Amino acid sequence: MMSVSSLKAQISVGPGVVYGTNIASIGASANASYDITPRISVLGAYGYFFNTVQYADGSNSNWWTLDANASYKCYKTSAESDIFVLSGVNFIYFKSASALGSLTGIYNRLLGANIGVGWKLKMGNKNDLIPEVRYTLGDLNFLRFEVKFMFGI
Repeated sequence: MMSVSSLKAQISVGPGVVYGTNIASIGASANASYDITPRISVLGAYGYFFNTVQYADGSNSNWWTLDANASYKCYKTSAESDIFVLSGVNFIYFKSASALGSLTGIYNRLLGANIGVGWKLKMGNKNDLIPEVRYTLGDLNFLRFEVKFMFGI
């Protein structure tokens, strides 16, 4: 029989650095993770890409993302690290501005499905360093490389 105390979940939050290929920019992310079981987690993330995309006509775009994913720890490399796979949904938001700075349209939204792999490396009692590679397939297909530092709370 399983007791309630064995269902204690681990919550982690932390910053990250991300690069998106078709966005062609480095950004920052804010991340949260909730461990449902020792192998399954749900993850949420907000990413903002620093450099705007500049177009030939002088206009530009700002990009940010929202992600909701689930991960499964599929391989334990050592007592201090795990390999995991993830999948989920991605929402990409961007706004476009003309060369004069006026808004040329409303905020645009794109939808995609995520699939990826990552490595969770323990950095102390409750902290983790997590490099990830994630591909988003949908309205805008792109590859993301991210490194997160998560703090257990």
